[in-house]
Amino acid sequence: MIDILLRGTRNEREQLGALSSLAIPTQNGTSVALSQVATLDYGFEEGVIWHRNRLPSVTVRADIYGKEQPATLVKQILPTLDSVRAELPDGYLLEVGGTVEELARGQNSVNAGMPLFIVVVLTLLMIQLRSFSRMLMVLITAPLGLIGVTLTLLFLPALYAAWFSVKRVDE
Repeated sequence: MIDILLRGTRNEREQLGALSSLAIPTQNGTSVALSQVATLDYGFEEGVIWHRNRLPSVTVRADIYGKEQPATLVKQILPTLDSVRAELPDGYLLEVGGTVEELARGQNSVNAGMPLFIVVVLTLLMIQLRSFSRMLMVLITAPLGLIGVTLTLLFLPALYAAWFSVKRVDE
């Protein structure tokens, strides 16, 4: 069985009784009535209940057009969502999901490993430099190096673009 979806004119869509005589074009250019090629049956389809975290849910989706990021837009609409959330009856939840939720989940996993990363980096610097004062000097001067790299890339974008294009060709 192959599902075929057709959309007729507005008049044809509103008159269900005339649906069986709807003209369907064939490969040779002639038309046949829909009742000749299909069996029409009127009825209700069983509803689909979507679940999120094992709870029945309704999902509202939105597309973003423009330069705004999802997190920025969510921050703008959170006051409105909070007022709607306050009026919901008991047992109903309003949650923000999608890319904002995935971003928060990813950020949480990075934040969980950050203390271990800092300890490992400081330990390696101490082992390599063999002095607390030298390690501190490296940590203090590192931001100055980042400032220099940033300024170089801002004022000489052609060098960065040339390196990037050469790198892309080699890969």
